[in-house]
Amino acid sequence: MRLERSLLIVESILGILQLTLANSECFLNATTPWNKFEKVLLRKKRHLVFPKNSAFVLTITGLKAIQIKEPSNWNLLMEFDMIWPIPINSIKYKTKKLIKKQTYHRLRRQKRNLYETIEATLNRMGLSGRNCILRTICEAKTFLHPPGISFVDDLLRVILSHEENFNGKIDSYDMAHKTKANCDKIYNCPISLLQLLLNNDYI
Repeated sequence: MRLERSLLIVESILGILQLTLANSECFLNATTPWNKFEKVLLRKKRHLVFPKNSAFVLTITGLKAIQIKEPSNWNLLMEFDMIWPIPINSIKYKTKKLIKKQTYHRLRRQKRNLYETIEATLNRMGLSGRNCILRTICEAKTFLHPPGISFVDDLLRVILSHEENFNGKIDSYDMAHKTKANCDKIYNCPISLLQLLLNNDYI
């Protein structure tokens, strides 16, 4: 009896998915036993609607073991939330001719959007967000392991690295990547985010 009920639930879920992911043609009386399709409804577009003042939240969680003898099996859990408000205006813009940009231009813009979001979060925590991000970019060249050793280090390298041969306008992030001086002396940030993420220096 329990097995039949489970199969019925699975069959109902599959039916809903089939109706949702089916083609744009939707028969009005497809559930009738004799299957006489008198009228066909067309559904050409699907829309995803969010409630007003909704936000997209990205949560980064890091779990690291605390290297102490007693008590054992203690872990340090760090969570970092980044929030992007979802636009509420539904203005239809005129279609403009798209100018194809190089991949590194898009990646450069996306990195800076991510930096600004992290900076705003650090500012709410009482830190200087811009200085902490610049210090992190500066320390990434020497702090991270060589490529291929650590997946986390490779992921951070992609986020924190910058083009060496960029011909456009140089900003503070590029300068932080190119600097060879002592990073903690140049940028006024009390902690090293890379050491906090990858080591136990602050425990």
